[in-house]
Amino acid sequence: EMTRTLTTSITSIRSIALLFALVTSSACFDLDGFVWNPVQCKSVDPNNDACKTDHVCTPCNEPYPFDAIGIPSSSVRQVTVDISGKQTLDAYLISSGGERASTVIVYAHGNYGGIEHYLNRLKLLYDMGVTIFAIDYRGFGKSSTTDKPDEPTFMDDVHKTRAALDPFLANIDGVRVVDYAYSAGALAAVELAVTSKPCALILEAPLASVQSFAAKI
Repeated sequence: EMTRTLTTSITSIRSIALLFALVTSSACFDLDGFVWNPVQCKSVDPNNDACKTDHVCTPCNEPYPFDAIGIPSSSVRQVTVDISGKQTLDAYLISSGGERASTVIVYAHGNYGGIEHYLNRLKLLYDMGVTIFAIDYRGFGKSSTTDKPDEPTFMDDVHKTRAALDPFLANIDGVRVVDYAYSAGALAAVELAVTSKPCALILEAPLASVQSFAAKI
């Protein structure tokens, strides 16, 4: 019933992934050209206008305001993923006591800010009673690296973050995984869908053609 509410389930994730690869292959070699718009926790300024308008306010040593958005902090577990050079990637497992708790949404956000900027969207999913695993990218939010990614690095980070979810999935009876992407997060979600084979893939406002988008900017 969840997938009927949000989107029509797909029958061939691999076909969509192949189509996506074909229309974007000539523009995917440098992510900086079209999806690099991060806000890292070291650079946030609580007194800046972006804090109020874009919701990127939290310094590195403070927790995200989950309680303020309506997600109990007691249901949130921060997951830190180690990568090369003593750098880390950030992710959050948000447990649910709702009727759809065995459905796990792997949420890949858009090209601006970090997870904090998308807390309102996570709240909508939380209210549906699903479990959420929200991932952050290299240079975004509280992911410690500020390196600019190329395509192989970005995809490798996505896979390593997704792998960190597996131990938690083992403890959920009847688990169903749904890859959910917003905007440029489709790059991550489609890549994951090809390899991890979720029960559904949801793309909200994805880039229909990265090549076309890159040309416009």
